Amino acid sequence: MSRAKRILRFTFWVNNLVFLLLAALIIVSFSHLFYIWAPILSLMLVVTCVAMLWYMQHHLGVKSFKGLYWVDDERDRLITLKVHSTVMFSATYFLYGLLGIICLLLNWHLSSQELGQTLLAIIWLALVASNLQYYWLWLKYDQA
Repeated sequence: MSRAKRILRFTFWVNNLVFLLLAALIIVSFSHLFYIWAPILSLMLVVTCVAMLWYMQHHLGVKSFKGLYWVDDERDRLITLKVHSTVMFSATYFLYGLLGIICLLLNWHLSSQELGQTLLAIIWLALVASNLQYYWLWLKYDQA
């Protein structure tokens, strides 16, 4: 397995863990357990992100997190550019769709808390979908 593929697989699973912690934090923030669990979940998020960066630097050989410096060869760089452009294109259309969804939700006369919960759930689903899309596209372009 190439180094780029190991980095991709590692970041995919760590992102899934981060998204689960974010979902738990979102759910807890709208319950009566906020003051107990919010600091714990926030600390877990910070520790997970710091541990991910440390592991990538010390075990996967990533020297810089700017741009595509973690890609070794030209083939992986081309795959990464294709995947990034597709994911950014999808993210742009998600923002357009989110504006339309907000306009529709405003007509449903939701309370501000219900509107916030709905929008947070939609944004969380978009984050998970973009992570899955990134992983799937990388595997698709890597086999071509």
